[in-house]
Amino acid sequence: LNDGDYHRDICFDSDNNIYYTADVGPGATFSNSTPFVSTNGGYVVMKLDPTGNVLWQTGPIVTGYQLPARSVGINGNELGNVSAINGFTWGGVTVPNVPGEGYKPFLARLNKDTGAVINVHKLSSYFGVNDYADVVTARNGNFYVGGNFGDQLVAGSTTLTGAGQSNFFVAKFGTASCTLGL
Repeated sequence: LNDGDYHRDICFDSDNNIYYTADVGPGATFSNSTPFVSTNGGYVVMKLDPTGNVLWQTGPIVTGYQLPARSVGINGNELGNVSAINGFTWGGVTVPNVPGEGYKPFLARLNKDTGAVINVHKLSSYFGVNDYADVVTARNGNFYVGGNFGDQLVAGSTTLTGAGQSNFFVAKFGTASCTLGL
């Protein structure tokens, strides 16, 4: 990576393949001079074989503003990636840039073999910056995302209203719908 680019998270599957996320600027390249897919900066998620060869890479096309890439986690044949962006398109899912509405925290579920987007699960936020801490996986097939939010966080019909500037949440993304709690 170049100056101004940042490593964010790494995890491994049972075959010792490496899944990696980083914030990258325009023109950034990986160790073997592989250019990243991001053309205007942003972040990438990539898979490398055990010897470090790039197998695939992907990332959202950011049209608004974003927080840095946060974390990745393996769950069966899926790779979960967590960040927060206001305005992006990724794998056919578009989240518009809405001024004053804060970042859109999300979990992107990717096929770990191909990098194809399976789904992007969004949480809505209003007038507060949301900053994710991590994504973890459970043997029962769920992804758990934890982080903090400033004012309100909405998942489906559940709205959490903060009690101050920094409030913690955990969201469970499973085979059914997302559940959310303080």
